[in-house]
Amino acid sequence: MQLKLDLEKGDVKIKIEALKKTIQMIASGERLPGLLMTIIRFVLPLQDHMIKKLLLIFWEIVPKTTQDGKLMQEMILVCDSYRKDLQHPNEFLRGSTLRFLCKLKEPELLEPLMPAIRVCLEHRHSYVRRNAILAIFTIYRNFEFLIPDAPELIANFLEGEQDMSCKRNAFLMLLHADQERALSYLASCLDQVTSFGDILQLVIVELIYKVCHANPSERSRFIRCIYNLLNSTSPAVRYEAAGTLVTLSSAPTAIKAAASCYIELIVKESDNNVKLIVLDRLIALKEHPTHERVLQDLVMDILRVLASPDLEVRKKTLNLAMELVSSRNIEEMVLVLKKEVAKTHNVVEHEDTGKYRQLLVRTLIALKEHPTHERVLQDLVMDILRVLASPDLEVRKKTLNLAMELVSSRNIEEMVLVLKKEVAKKAVGAELANSENNIEVLTAVEWKQAAGIVEVLGPLADATKKISGDSYPTSSFPDVAATVIPVLIDFLSDTNELAATDVLVFVREAIQKFETLRPLIIERLLDAFPMIKSVTVHRAALWILGEYASSPEDIQSVMNQVRQTLGEIPLVDDELRRATGDKGEEDVAQLQQAPVQKLVTSDGTYATQSAFNTTSLSKKGEARPPLRQYLMDGDFFIGGALGTTLAKLALRYGALVADPKKHNRFCAEAMFVMASILHLGKSGLPAKAMTNDDADRLYLCLRVLSDKSPVIINIFNENCRKALSVMLSAKAEEEATTQKVAMLQMYPWLYECAKEKPGSLIHADDPISFLQLSSTRGGELGGSENVFELSLNQAVVGGRRDGMGGSGLGTGELSITSKLNKVTQLTGFSDPVYAEAYVHVNQYDIVLDVLVVNQTGN
Repeated sequence: MQLKLDLEKGDVKIKIEALKKTIQMIASGERLPGLLMTIIRFVLPLQDHMIKKLLLIFWEIVPKTTQDGKLMQEMILVCDSYRKDLQHPNEFLRGSTLRFLCKLKEPELLEPLMPAIRVCLEHRHSYVRRNAILAIFTIYRNFEFLIPDAPELIANFLEGEQDMSCKRNAFLMLLHADQERALSYLASCLDQVTSFGDILQLVIVELIYKVCHANPSERSRFIRCIYNLLNSTSPAVRYEAAGTLVTLSSAPTAIKAAASCYIELIVKESDNNVKLIVLDRLIALKEHPTHERVLQDLVMDILRVLASPDLEVRKKTLNLAMELVSSRNIEEMVLVLKKEVAKTHNVVEHEDTGKYRQLLVRTLIALKEHPTHERVLQDLVMDILRVLASPDLEVRKKTLNLAMELVSSRNIEEMVLVLKKEVAKKAVGAELANSENNIEVLTAVEWKQAAGIVEVLGPLADATKKISGDSYPTSSFPDVAATVIPVLIDFLSDTNELAATDVLVFVREAIQKFETLRPLIIERLLDAFPMIKSVTVHRAALWILGEYASSPEDIQSVMNQVRQTLGEIPLVDDELRRATGDKGEEDVAQLQQAPVQKLVTSDGTYATQSAFNTTSLSKKGEARPPLRQYLMDGDFFIGGALGTTLAKLALRYGALVADPKKHNRFCAEAMFVMASILHLGKSGLPAKAMTNDDADRLYLCLRVLSDKSPVIINIFNENCRKALSVMLSAKAEEEATTQKVAMLQMYPWLYECAKEKPGSLIHADDPISFLQLSSTRGGELGGSENVFELSLNQAVVGGRRDGMGGSGLGTGELSITSKLNKVTQLTGFSDPVYAEAYVHVNQYDIVLDVLVVNQTGN
């Protein structure tokens, strides 16, 4: 075969390619027994380094035993080649061969090589020595009879070794093979641990954890070493040392030192994933009831993390600070948050800046919710109002909401003066800025003044909404809503559709709640109707007018506004007159002066074409009224809403007016408008044709006005309004529930009185959960769980990935079912190798825990 010929007679490059192909075929399941001697005779003697590398892979995967499990005779020849490579002057070949020997599972091949492996411990190059240690460690673990004095040999080697990587490998072997020797070595050099390299320090931390976990009496012996490692130059060592320290001691000084170390790591590390992981450790540390008081004294240090530019890090930091803040440091925290808000004004505005500013204001609002903090915050109202300097409308809105809730008789006068200055900055009329200066108690007049000032500062509908009946009962302040609502309705003409929609939602609720204000709202809504610029707002305004216009005069005013905003009807005839140029003399003159363009026909003669067309006329001509423009743009949904409104008004008008002629004239006018909209929708003139749903709605309204069935009249006049009342009640309940759940998720400390501390969650009659005989319940630090032994179970049950010593920092009972649902099966149960994985995602950092089980006999 060609492959055999290439291995026998080819040059070095051909043999390299043939050897690569051979490795691929064997890895794919081919046995190729005839090539073994060919490779031994023609490839093994070569000294090319690439071939040496490929041969190490080849000897690792090639079958070395016969069918009955005995070692092949040919492998004796290969063993001699291993021995020569272990004595090769090139340190790379020696080291790579030693690494290869770690993977051999045949003691017959390893036994002749033991003297050469021992000699490698004395090689001048550290690469060879550290790989020799790993080879000895692996051989001792798998075949102890081949080198029974390995611990003593490595201990002697460790005493005289200077290279940190070699010392690390040697100490790691003693850690797993002979802990007594490892402890003896550590005890002899405890004072020098801080001068060791970070790779050796990490192994020392692991040893101390294991020893102290198995024998708690050793804690006092090594705790000073862990304290010293908190000052290591390596962030990884400091992180592991802090995690180990909290398992060794629950003393406040130890917890404070570990927490301070975590905070320093978060502040100094640039990787956001590292910041998030260490923040999780701090959050887990807080869950222990005896440690929470220690962390409360570190709130100001935790707030240093806000210097990070990452929004997720800042959010977690603020949440943690909110859970730890107390009356001792609430004032300092507010001052820090105020400075952070000020910093956001001096940076280049981008998406995260606005979100961070909003997050800070939400935190200030949440601080108020704490029963012990509200009185403290009341004295800081004037400082909070300084946030009004922010250009962000949402931030100003939330700031004024907070200030209105915190203001008291002690500072209402100062607050009104500040708001007056803001009004002056916005060039608002002086009548809104006038306020009384001698304010001693909170009265309806004072709230009215504050509300009027707040409303001119921006989109502050929510604050006014609270003043008009939620936070401050309207029955106590009957004149407040009458002042606020006209100001709100002025926002309907705002170009910002979201702001106008919010105002209309509020107006809809107000007109439902306060019957005495309905005439005022209808009057102001009719005045603002022609100036509305959004189809959504127009549609909602039509519904309100159709539902609550209750007098004949108001109903006729609504019809007049509809005719004015719809334009001349029939709509199709009017549009066709526009399109065909049936205009005045000025339009005809413009048409005659329209430019012409010369065209060449197919026979070579010239032709002329006018630049006039119906599209350009319709675009350049007079602007259409708003409702007609919506219809010409193809939005016939508002046509259906208009039909429903006219049907309600016509039915109500008939009940209020005794004169049949007037009633019939009004109904005819309403039906004429609906018919015109239907004709326009089917004419093809609009940009989009009318949908069947919109047409059906208009046909229904026409049928209602023609039949006037008592059942239909009752549905239109009574049931629609009842449906609104039911919807508003359900919405209020849903918002209350949603707000409670959201606040509980964002600030769990608000409901601490309703939940037990972790220490009291375990009762005598609680059932015992057995899952792989490992506990998933958060308990005391330094409990019976060994985090190193549980690392395999974590891949299966989704255990806490808190790092070293994290087993005792649980947040309560974990949901076993939800964790198991995250396990992904990679192979079948009957496959030779079973594998499953648990994926843990932390922002951009993805950790994959894979459990691999060899189900074969090999």
